[in-house]
Amino acid sequence: MERLVIGVGLSVLIKELDRVFCFGCKLLIMGHQKGQLANEGSNDWTHLGNRLKEHEASADHVLNMTTWYELRSRFQKDQTIDKSAQRQLEKEKDHWRKVLFRIVAIVKFLAKHDLAFRGSNSKLYDDSNGNFLGLVEMLAEFDLVFKSMFDVLQMKKHRFIILAI
Repeated sequence: MERLVIGVGLSVLIKELDRVFCFGCKLLIMGHQKGQLANEGSNDWTHLGNRLKEHEASADHVLNMTTWYELRSRFQKDQTIDKSAQRQLEKEKDHWRKVLFRIVAIVKFLAKHDLAFRGSNSKLYDDSNGNFLGLVEMLAEFDLVFKSMFDVLQMKKHRFIILAI
């Protein structure tokens, strides 16, 4: 069944329910508040004008509408919280793509030259850890992407064991 919604200002009539709701309060209210146009709506058509005036003067409605106008303004200016989170996510994806690209380059180099990957241990910065980890360590000395990753590992003071491929 299709729902017919008719909006007038900030009041919304949902024809299927035969009730009027407050758009801003319906969108932003937390929890259930009895008698509000957000939860129950109103179908008292005789007193609807008075009911809307009372609702519009309520503290909850004023707070919700202020929040709605601020949110709408941020949407229009493309300044939402999730936008900055999205940018951070893109930066992290790019960083890990670069890390993966470098690891694949190391693997291709070792395979092309028929060199062994493993040494007698598989710990970073240990002697005899093999060609793969040796190249990873060498790259970390010169490459900013690997260096930043190794700096984070050093700050956390963890000793990571990289499993053999």
